[in-house]
Amino acid sequence: MTHKTTMQTEKRVLMENTAFILYEKFCSDSGEQRREQFKKAFERYLTDALQNDTPIPLQDGA
Repeated sequence: MTHKTTMQTEKRVLMENTAFILYEKFCSDSGEQRREQFKKAFERYLTDALQNDTPIPLQDGA
């Protein structure tokens, strides 16, 4: 293998790893955003229920 071929192979592997890392970062960021959105919606639900004196239903066996 020549030096040029080795450099091209290393560059291709680096690009593949970079794409995977960026994909994983994107997935974890969007997961974090979903958790934050759910947390805010749940807090609004609890706040509304307490303000309206509505009993919050609990599941049996929980």
